Amino acid sequence: MNEINIMIVEDKPLVRRAFKESLNLAEGMKVVAEASNGEQAIDFLTGNVSLKIDVILMDLFLNDEQDHSEPGGFIASDYILQNLYVRKVHEFKILILTYALNGLWIKKALDKEISGYLPKDCEYDELINAIRIVSKGVMYYRGRVWDEYCNYVNGIRGEVPFGDVKLTDAEMELLVSLTDGYSLKEIAVMRELSEDTIGSHSKNLKEKLKARSLPHAVSIAYKKGILKIY
Repeated sequence: MNEINIMIVEDKPLVRRAFKESLNLAEGMKVVAEASNGEQAIDFLTGNVSLKIDVILMDLFLNDEQDHSEPGGFIASDYILQNLYVRKVHEFKILILTYALNGLWIKKALDKEISGYLPKDCEYDELINAIRIVSKGVMYYRGRVWDEYCNYVNGIRGEVPFGDVKLTDAEMELLVSLTDGYSLKEIAVMRELSEDTIGSHSKNLKEKLKARSLPHAVSIAYKKGILKIY
């Protein structure tokens, strides 16, 4: 198993220390960097481009956001994804950790293509599972988070939109398997299908959802309400 290198961005030292100690006990995980605010995180990442970081645990509300209209975690995530990830300086995934289960913030996180959103009071096993899943390029918006998102979308639109997307059973099974972190090769073995067949389902899925990649297809499926809680 490849080790998952983690960065924690959290403004409360005791919380940051607790996360670090618990994550370092998890098999195959190691906290390799810490920051107390978004600016510090960006400075560290730009100054340590050779350090492999797979997942960033990002607090939503940081102590450097008083002059901004958005939470500091979003501002830092925007910069990181637009200026570091896109240029392939780093290829990490961002997982938001917060007590704020607010439908608007969850929608914003999805719109920004942030990899996941998790309540800080989640169970330890869920945190570990979420880190493993997003490290594989799969979005993680589940349980109470997804309920809050759906309630918010229902309130402003009247329903969660599926649009005109119609997926086959095979394509839906592929989507669900992707959310569980399986690769196409692993899905082919589990479904007893050839890799060519899975590749065909993958191609059709991306075309129907107008997605650039499979992780993007999963993100779109969540936004449209095609994927809910699994």
